[in-house]
Amino acid sequence: MAVKGRAQRHAPTVPLRTVGVHPRAVEALRTDVVLTLHQLERYHAVGRRGLGHLPFRELQVYPVYMNTAVSSVERFYALDPRVLERATVSELGHLAGTAEIRQQLRARPEQWRVVRRGPVTVPDAQYRPASGGVVAIEYDTGSYSSQVVKRKVEAFTLDCTGIVWGAVSAMRRERLQFRYPAVTVLDARWWSRP
Repeated sequence: MAVKGRAQRHAPTVPLRTVGVHPRAVEALRTDVVLTLHQLERYHAVGRRGLGHLPFRELQVYPVYMNTAVSSVERFYALDPRVLERATVSELGHLAGTAEIRQQLRARPEQWRVVRRGPVTVPDAQYRPASGGVVAIEYDTGSYSSQVVKRKVEAFTLDCTGIVWGAVSAMRRERLQFRYPAVTVLDARWWSRP
């Protein structure tokens, strides 16, 4: 699941209607582009009442590649309504998954840059921890072949001081950790779970 566009920090060009929107939600959405209601509640303690009239899109999602048994209905929020209008379900999920990794790393907005589509060797985001360097961030639904994963890890190793890989299934996380012990592998399940 990749998002179309160029490598850049997202900066909406439409006027933002953030009156009545909790400042934590605004800051998080400026950084992550898209978040689900579940993520806003869990990480930012902001529920529907704190989201004012922000645009949203509610969709049935199947976030694990080739696994229709895992699904949920999610409400995606963004500051820019065009993101919600133009992005596919998988693109919205990819952004939410990348945001999940940021939340788990507790990366501050100024340390994080979402990369909006590039070649296979470009990570989904870049994280600049206080300790220095640039960490490549990759979100994975399980759709990448082992050759693509290898190419990504090799490219990220050349350009970055570390790699954090978020995977949505336990089996995928175990395989990645076994094959690439230098990579930090996280549970990147961003959707609501019973």
